[in-house]
Amino acid sequence: MVMMLVVIFSFLVDAQTRDYTQNYAGVTTGAGRYTANVSLSQDLYSSNTVSVSGISSNISGDYPASDNYNTLSRVLTIGGLRQSQTRTLSVTYDIENPSLPAGVVTFLTIVIWFFIFVILGLLVGAVVNFFQS
Repeated sequence: MVMMLVVIFSFLVDAQTRDYTQNYAGVTTGAGRYTANVSLSQDLYSSNTVSVSGISSNISGDYPASDNYNTLSRVLTIGGLRQSQTRTLSVTYDIENPSLPAGVVTFLTIVIWFFIFVILGLLVGAVVNFFQS
């Protein structure tokens, strides 16, 4: 049952999101700087850097990773870059699925919470049952 919950949660989140890719040419880091900021054109899903699924660079020594996200300005800070280099970055991230009506998004969110409460209820029931026997 637990294995199925992972699949169900993954399906529900995938239904709410869509991959979006943006390319940024001319991203420069200065001397002693290993991070750069890029402005995303879409809101990052859940305003969390976990929603960034991939960042690639045309510089072989770069190991780009999302570092921080500012929800007000939509600025993503990318770390793991080589200093004093100009590069092209490609950022793939999750956004809310624009083709879903608001009611469907609300329904999917309720379904996720329903499963969370079912799991918590089963855990509480198991603990109570353990101490009653």
